[in-house]
Amino acid sequence: MIPAVADVTVQDVVPVQDVVAVELADGTPPSGDLAGLSDASLDLVLEGSRKSLPVRDVRSITWKRADEPPARRRAVRVGLVDGSSLDGDDLIVSEKAASLVQDGRTLSIARESIETADFAAAGGDGVGRADGAEAADGNPPAWLAKLREGGQEKAAASDVVVVGSADKIEFVECAIVAVAPDAVSVLLDDETIRVKRSRVIGLRWLRTADGGRNGGAAPPPSAVVEFDGGRLLAKRIAVEGGDVVIGLAAGEPIRVPSAAMRRIDFAAGRTVSLVAVEPDTVMVEPWFGLFKAVDGLAGHFEPRKVAVPAGMIAGKPGGGGRRGLRLRPRTVIEWRLPEHSRSVAMTVAESSSLVVIAIDGREVYRGQPSEPVPVVAEASGARRLTVTVDFPPAFPSGGGPASPGVVLVEPRIER
Repeated sequence: MIPAVADVTVQDVVPVQDVVAVELADGTPPSGDLAGLSDASLDLVLEGSRKSLPVRDVRSITWKRADEPPARRRAVRVGLVDGSSLDGDDLIVSEKAASLVQDGRTLSIARESIETADFAAAGGDGVGRADGAEAADGNPPAWLAKLREGGQEKAAASDVVVVGSADKIEFVECAIVAVAPDAVSVLLDDETIRVKRSRVIGLRWLRTADGGRNGGAAPPPSAVVEFDGGRLLAKRIAVEGGDVVIGLAAGEPIRVPSAAMRRIDFAAGRTVSLVAVEPDTVMVEPWFGLFKAVDGLAGHFEPRKVAVPAGMIAGKPGGGGRRGLRLRPRTVIEWRLPEHSRSVAMTVAESSSLVVIAIDGREVYRGQPSEPVPVVAEASGARRLTVTVDFPPAFPSGGGPASPGVVLVEPRIER
């Protein structure tokens, strides 16, 4: 079953009506006015009556805009201990507080929740993003990736200030005291030193996974919130006036104007990516059996984790950043479904191969798609997911070796 998407209008919540697309897990297409939103329920006005829907039945809410604002490069990208990120025009940190200037407004951030500050994110000089990608691509800054090489980050027993340029990066272990528009103040050998901001590429604070509060791992998010200038892993969400109030695992809630909102993905906090889960069994039979015995060639036919090229998913330009699995013909791959699984979802990209998806032996999809096909199937109480990729029946046994197979885009289990 493919989840339905219905257009509803935000009313009585924000001064200017916003059009949003609501995606439900069960395929029911509600159509009405958004009357309220909290971390537990979504309230819609349907045919003059107010109806409350449990958030657990809502997969996502997407704000739709008549005019898409152009992408902006900002001066700093702040990484929080829970994996959230915020882009801004300036970062100010004192001994007790922190704030991010963003589009003329100031966002207050709990100082203990900040883990990194990347001043090279918008520089375009090769020292910022590890792969030159834009914000929210999931890749760390190049300097942070280098710091993590060989366990350097774990070995560091203090904060780290990163100075230098694309040609030379230097890591300075110290205690970060404050961040001002013109300088970063650090404590080194019991002496306070001011480092010019123009020399600073990045900052990394020594933190525990939960911001130093309990020394434990950060709890899983309830939802992922995307907006102009940030991507937050939310524990609580509410609509108040013209703002969406986002509660984080650590620190004070962050208020985002509704006009800046892009998407709330409720399914993210209860989603398990199959790209990251090792399958129970994999059976691969190359189209020419002897290839299986050739060193370096057999692996070519094995399932591969891939980045999804832009444009591979119909209606979703800029597909970069999404992940998938490439499977070649004569492959059978099977996963064990975890307890409390509700559904299995993925997009089967365009392919000349035959693709069969089954849950506990029950076929939920069979096809040779000429265009990307989203697949969502009920999995309550199920134990196994099996995907089979083969040459289509029209091909003789050895007649389709040129087939590149198929890419399963964002295959996942939702609980």
